[in-house]
Amino acid sequence: MTEHYQPEMGQACFGQPWGAYAVPRWVDSMFDGIYSEVRRVYWNIKQESYHDYIDADLGAVHIRGYYWGEDEDHDPRNFWIDGIEQAICWYKHPGRGMSSSFELDRDAWIAWHDAVMAELRRVDKEHFDKIARDAESEDASHG
Repeated sequence: MTEHYQPEMGQACFGQPWGAYAVPRWVDSMFDGIYSEVRRVYWNIKQESYHDYIDADLGAVHIRGYYWGEDEDHDPRNFWIDGIEQAICWYKHPGRGMSSSFELDRDAWIAWHDAVMAELRRVDKEHFDKIARDAESEDASHG
């Protein structure tokens, strides 16, 4: 069973809102793999490094850097995928103060992970397929 999330002192006093449930440590580790894939796909598409403070939309996967402002209407989610209600929040950077919007069991976390990874790989493939089509079109116009 997942614990209810207990924010760090600074997060409780000055941080943005958080999810109700603590992200289990093994999910923190799983998220490292997701974040590595985010960085790889972002580089392939943008040809620049991804940094934690950059907001990015990679298909249905959305990443928002930690919000340092004071707007209480700000969306507290830092990471989510369209079509799945589960969202991840963190304090200052991924891996610190990770919380989630719902309590998930092991199988649900794995399904969430697999959905995120499949979407990131779909976006990456779509990008390279477009490059290949554009190159073929350019070759045909010169031939």
